[in-house]
Amino acid sequence: MLPVGSVIEIDSLPGRYNGIYTVLDTGPAVQGRQVDVYMWSCNEALQFGRRPIHLNVLRLGWNPRATTPTFFDRLFTRPEPPPLPSRPLPLRIED
Repeated sequence: MLPVGSVIEIDSLPGRYNGIYTVLDTGPAVQGRQVDVYMWSCNEALQFGRRPIHLNVLRLGWNPRATTPTFFDRLFTRPEPPPLPSRPLPLRIED
């Protein structure tokens, strides 16, 4: 069970449901490896139903120190350029 305040990223749902979510409650009906995604409309939720998903935990609980370092790296840093091709050092030949 994910603690309240955890931040998760869901990337395996149809279009508009993918995104970053914050865990705001842990209802008694949710047990084990289940995630309850809030939807505005009951009809929409019934049509969506239950389905397997893939998610990444970006932060566990409210503690900012529990944040995945790669999450902020991915958002706020530029990727490093590929290394330049190296060439062999010149050989020094002595007589």
